[in-house]
Amino acid sequence: MNALSLVSIPKNDREDNTLTGLVERLEARDAEANPDRTVQLSKVRMTVDGTLVVPSVQGSFAMTEWARGQLARSVGVNWERFFQNARPTDVAEEMNRRFDRATETVKLRSVSRVSESTEATGTITALVSPDYSPVPDAVIGNVLRDALASVNHDTKILRCTTTDLTTSYVVRVGERLTPNAEVGAVEGCLYVRNSGVGFARLVVGLLLHRLACKNGLIVSLPGATLVRSVHRGLDIEKVRERLVLGLHGLPERINTSARLLAESTRVEVANAELEVRDLLREARLPLRLVPSVMASYLREPTRTRFGVSQAITLAAQSESPEVRFDLERAAGLYLAAA
Repeated sequence: MNALSLVSIPKNDREDNTLTGLVERLEARDAEANPDRTVQLSKVRMTVDGTLVVPSVQGSFAMTEWARGQLARSVGVNWERFFQNARPTDVAEEMNRRFDRATETVKLRSVSRVSESTEATGTITALVSPDYSPVPDAVIGNVLRDALASVNHDTKILRCTTTDLTTSYVVRVGERLTPNAEVGAVEGCLYVRNSGVGFARLVVGLLLHRLACKNGLIVSLPGATLVRSVHRGLDIEKVRERLVLGLHGLPERINTSARLLAESTRVEVANAELEVRDLLREARLPLRLVPSVMASYLREPTRTRFGVSQAITLAAQSESPEVRFDLERAAGLYLAAA
């Protein structure tokens, strides 16, 4: 039995590549969300098709891969190992037995969208605690658009990705700068990452985009993270206030970040692979990433902190949006540590 992965909004939309256009697409996607339901797990049932029947709701629900993992942890199952060779009837019987013994109350988050391969009436995207307080992506987009009204008109989107776990995008907010010849042209941006399924916090912060190789690079200077909030009692008005306050002095922050990049081109490293390993450990990222980072580094082996950071952000482009975000942030922390 396979969990589902839902179709996301287009990564590239040539018709409207502005923040306003993105908000409109996010609003359409958010409109597919069903009302959250707080239920006792003991009242939930699994069918032989692998869908869930929820109290007081007609039909049954498929699950995303993420939601299935949350469900498995709630009832104490390592899904892949425990049900590796099980028949669908055996899976349903075992899960219903565990539901009967469950005492947990959860908030079910779901959407009306379903995969073409299922006849379910909807898809559960998350099982979170009852006090979880998600904020729709479009609401965050509107808050950001309002906050940027005095800085940028018709803000351009450089990249946007929506998965079952997160929505992340980068918007241009500053003029182009050229710190030195090696770095080349960079532009100031803001990045946003939001999750409505309990995967990650809401984060809004400063990013430098290097035009030469299309790398994104989060420069972690004091004040670079404008908003960092868990989804517990999250107050959207406080998010708005933090954004407005954080945008004060934005040009100065961008200039400082650009100078930091220029300085990193003069900080030599003796062993690039050792630097990469230490960086990944510090960021709590898997060492399986070392070969791909080093392969990127060997394309243009520059024995400086700048060269190592560029290898990381280049390798990040072939990873999932969630891993890419963490790698780019790690590269920024690495530069800041210099």
